[in-house]
Amino acid sequence: MIELSVIRDLVAIFGVIAGFSYYVLTVRNNQRSQELSLKAQQQTLETRQLQLYMQLYQRLNNVEAMRRWVEAMNMEWTDYDDFEKKYGTDFNPDGAALRLGTLYEWNGAGYLLRKGGIDRESAYFLTNQVGAVWLWKKFEAVIRESRIRYNMPDAFSELEYLANELIKETEYRGHSSKTPERLAHYTGIDTP
Repeated sequence: MIELSVIRDLVAIFGVIAGFSYYVLTVRNNQRSQELSLKAQQQTLETRQLQLYMQLYQRLNNVEAMRRWVEAMNMEWTDYDDFEKKYGTDFNPDGAALRLGTLYEWNGAGYLLRKGGIDRESAYFLTNQVGAVWLWKKFEAVIRESRIRYNMPDAFSELEYLANELIKETEYRGHSSKTPERLAHYTGIDTP
């Protein structure tokens, strides 16, 4: 007959094995749950980023936004003082509002790019490859001068960042990042 102590030892061993098995199964189950949770969080993040992209796309590429962009791109001036007389807030509040609204919209897109809300490739397609770059090139001298005159060293710095990143993305894709001399004006000249 098996002694009572051997039975007790076997029960203890089986208890340890059962406890260990339960522990291993619990840990594996928790790992699977965490993996599923991480996948769900990743999908949620991707969905939110796509929603943000589409909201930006609709905001920057609707008829009204395009009209404002074209009007801003068609502004002409000879120097900073001429610009202020034609489009500054003191002399032309409507022109200033149009210009500033357009610049701030694109500046916001640059902020989202810098903070990781959108990636560079998404920004490239969001801006139709040239929208922000041309806008920055058009107003760069004015923005740089207004940074000095109004003591706003970071004015439209996110637009500048966006334009620089889009130039990098354009060149990465093997395209020229050169902008036309007369931005947004039909020249009648075939371009390569």
